[in-house]
Amino acid sequence: MMLVFCLWLLCLSGSSALEQDGEGHIVLQLGGFFPMEGGWPVGVYVQPMVELALKHVNENSTLLPNYKLSMTWNNTKCTAGDAITAANWQFSTIPELVGVIGEGCSVASEPIALLGGVYHMPQISYGSTSPVLSNEVLYPYFLRVCGSDVNQGLAWLAAAKHHKWQRVGTINSQESLHSMLTEKFLIGAQKEGISVIASESFPGSQNHDVSLLLANMAKKGVTIIFMACYSDDAARIFEEAKKIDVLSGPEVVFIGTDAWVIPSFWELSKGNALGSVGFSPAPGDSAFRKEIFDEYHALTGLDIEAAGLAYADAGYDAVLTFALGLHQILEVEEYPLTDIVSFRDHLYSYMLENTFFEGMTKGVTTFDSYGDKTTPYGMYNFQESGFVMTAEWDPLTDEWLEISDTIWPSNTTVVPPDRYPITFVYIGEGPRIAFIVIAALCAIVPVTFMIGLIVYWDHPIMVASTPAFMMCILFGTLMGISVVWVIAVIPNDVTCVLPNWLGHIAFWLVFSCLFVKTFRVWYIFREGDKLLTTIITNTQIFMMAAGIVLIVSIYLAIWTGLGRARPLAIPDVQFPEQYHIWICEYNNIWNIVIYAVELAFLACGCVLAYKINKVKILKKNMLRYNESSHIAVCIFCLIFVGLVIVPSVEWLSESNDTRFILECVALLVNAMVINCVMFLPKFYGIWTGKRSDSQTTSSAERTSRTQSSRGNRHVNVPQPSSSTT
Repeated sequence: MMLVFCLWLLCLSGSSALEQDGEGHIVLQLGGFFPMEGGWPVGVYVQPMVELALKHVNENSTLLPNYKLSMTWNNTKCTAGDAITAANWQFSTIPELVGVIGEGCSVASEPIALLGGVYHMPQISYGSTSPVLSNEVLYPYFLRVCGSDVNQGLAWLAAAKHHKWQRVGTINSQESLHSMLTEKFLIGAQKEGISVIASESFPGSQNHDVSLLLANMAKKGVTIIFMACYSDDAARIFEEAKKIDVLSGPEVVFIGTDAWVIPSFWELSKGNALGSVGFSPAPGDSAFRKEIFDEYHALTGLDIEAAGLAYADAGYDAVLTFALGLHQILEVEEYPLTDIVSFRDHLYSYMLENTFFEGMTKGVTTFDSYGDKTTPYGMYNFQESGFVMTAEWDPLTDEWLEISDTIWPSNTTVVPPDRYPITFVYIGEGPRIAFIVIAALCAIVPVTFMIGLIVYWDHPIMVASTPAFMMCILFGTLMGISVVWVIAVIPNDVTCVLPNWLGHIAFWLVFSCLFVKTFRVWYIFREGDKLLTTIITNTQIFMMAAGIVLIVSIYLAIWTGLGRARPLAIPDVQFPEQYHIWICEYNNIWNIVIYAVELAFLACGCVLAYKINKVKILKKNMLRYNESSHIAVCIFCLIFVGLVIVPSVEWLSESNDTRFILECVALLVNAMVINCVMFLPKFYGIWTGKRSDSQTTSSAERTSRTQSSRGNRHVNVPQPSSSTT
């Protein structure tokens, strides 16, 4: 059905009468397609130039003297939908069309050219640069007086070679013209030995989130970024890049396409593109162009050096191409217009094979077998004063010509260097795996003791040591061991906070139990060999320990809320351009405060441990279960870690590996010393039966009888289970 419909349209278009003006000139109808808005509104600059070119042709008595050119045009908004609607309307309602000019955007030119193939409609584009349009099978009547983006990708490559950039990144929209441009650059970069560190793409949509691809660029340390997309997408990417410190610094350069090099992009980008560069066809430099632009400036107010006007030049040359071709076959060959389809075929063939003139665009306008003109490219620099063409590249000779100074994002003329791809490191794989395994083995010890404690919970030796406190100590040491597994993970928002909670809570769970048990023994025997009649129950000391842990938890919660640690990658001291080291950044004052409090308590605990050690000597016959020496060893171990290892970790170790190893050693040694010193003697006593229940009973009875025989009033004398630890 579609084929029948197209044949019917061709029949209608092949038998129309041609219009004449009041002077007897035959009016030749051209169609025009201009994006006056949308992703690349270059039609704003091209359409007035095309109208001016038509005026000049019609005023030239030696060019088409018996004919006049007229144009019907539509605003196609740089979209395929608007373009196909406008093309269908023109092709079906103006059957005498001899050809069309446009579109500027490739995404719009493609459907026009497809439909034009059905109508045998010659089409000359002034700005569509997609390599897809070089396909003469799909687009058999398409010509363009601008270069293919294949050459624009090669212009990128020329810029990279000229500026000695060896490590770069690319971003492109997934539309065919931008994908193929980028692919051409990637192929060339590989041949030239240029490393593309990161290559990202995104759907060309205002709703698509580009923050992730930019974050990947920043993560990989890319500073030279080639970007192919329309101006509205580019402006959005610049806005997002501004939010990422790494991509908004003076070292980062974005290199774009012709879609950037129009005055409206300056407004869209809000100045975020300062220092960046974009490639666009180089403007012509003939005297003829200067004369034309005087008149163009009077009509539009645009200066001859305004960026994007190379496409206005191309629009003028598109009209000249049609005018010269029509003059040849109508005035010279006198080819009949009776069959408009065959006329279009002949016109297209002539323009493709015989066009050769110097017009407004740079160089000679002529077409290769694909209908493309080979165009030199200018490199436009985004400066405070606007767009300035600072260099030019000729694809025919591969020559790079410096025209003026380029002002880079650093606000200097010094070419920003690329840098080695940043490798983000944390700790060596060897130490990381080793301590994960060691920590797992160490965790077996407190877990085993926990099981043993549960089994022998009611044994007199365990009862004498207060099993609930023993369980808290074991749980605290297990929590301390688990810190090793957390700090072995690359820092993130969770793993930067969790070690502080686990480490400090583990410390206070262990130390508070040791401290209050030591305090109770000291308090009862604070007058040497005199046993004081003081009651300090297990519940009371448990509440004391719980209160300490609660206060610490509140402090940690405030710390997390106001100054919590966050992951940060800092340059390595020796190789700052190659390696960034992951650390957890936090305000040191929070750590200093809690460490100071812990050291103060440790000092008090050390004094108490020394004093109750005397109690053991003085009362050794009565206090059979005094574990004060064991507690003292544990507290002295904590003191050593607090005074020696912690400062070494915090202030003396520059290497992440060294810090990690010291932290792990401190955590594991502490846990193992406390577990072994506090629990091995108990289980040894249980297994050997060294301390029997009868001994415990007789000791308690002797103590009770001694107190009663002195005639004292009844007092609560601490039994071994409460007066000792």
